[in-house]
Amino acid sequence: MTNVLDPNALNALTRFILANAIYFKANWQTHFFEALTKDEPFYLLGGGDIKVPLMRRTGRHNYFESSQLQALELSYKDSELSMFVFLPKDKKGLAEVEKTFICDSFKEWLSKLEPKEVVVSFPKFKLADTFELQKTLMGLGIKDAFSQATADFTKVSDEKEIFLSQVIHKTYIDVDEEGTEAAAVTVIAMAAGARPRPPENEEPKIFIADHPFLFVIRHNKIGTILFVGRVVNPLE
Repeated sequence: MTNVLDPNALNALTRFILANAIYFKANWQTHFFEALTKDEPFYLLGGGDIKVPLMRRTGRHNYFESSQLQALELSYKDSELSMFVFLPKDKKGLAEVEKTFICDSFKEWLSKLEPKEVVVSFPKFKLADTFELQKTLMGLGIKDAFSQATADFTKVSDEKEIFLSQVIHKTYIDVDEEGTEAAAVTVIAMAAGARPRPPENEEPKIFIADHPFLFVIRHNKIGTILFVGRVVNPLE
């Protein structure tokens, strides 16, 4: 990931920058065959649709569905990592799924996943975005650090009146037939004052991610969530 921090964001009062980065790249346990990828409609929240490349494969996946959503686990090769996809049954139902996407609901959904034969259609997508986190962090109660009058960074600098001037978070996700590449960087600028196999005759489940959905990349052994995202337009 490059150009995380705009040079124009720095000025004569900038004293130092703290950067934290995570990078992730892994192949699917079972990859999608590129020859099966075809452009298909993807239905947008605001109405209408766009053509996006939908990847396809059929196989055994951990799967769960409720009246509200379908959940699917896509495992990564030679690792304890997976992508979990939460697809609303209503093509415009992403907001309702997001409302219930809290820690307890997420754990409940995972606990209900069972091995099923699933026909999967899943879009290739790239996501990249930059977020200013100052207002978000202040809304969570982290206020003193952004104030010249109340910030205390004497443990990291001998200079007085140091405070946080910016917190910038940049993310990048790239999903294709082979797997996933993802990275996230958080930059902080400091400024001076100024289950069992089912019967073989079981009908396969159909999972078509042709409308907005949530995804989570998780380390299954320790339960750590590495990335959480929403895909509302795979082309943007």
